[in-house]
Amino acid sequence: GAIRTPGYQSAETGAEAPGIMDPADVAEETLKALGKAPVVVPGRTNTLAQFLMRRVLPRKTAIRLMSKNTRGLSG
Repeated sequence: GAIRTPGYQSAETGAEAPGIMDPADVAEETLKALGKAPVVVPGRTNTLAQFLMRRVLPRKTAIRLMSKNTRGLSG
């Protein structure tokens, strides 16, 4: 999910992404989960999105959705 970094903020063109998190919160949740699970997805919105993308939506639909939502974030 989106993390409120200087790079993200300079590339972001519209409203903030749903579930955007501060870097400190991401680090805190990730460090708390270290050694407990092979994959960590910080934030409720990101956890739900990850579940939907991997378990509910067809792969092509998930890729199309991610492509549409991240277009314009890189130079």
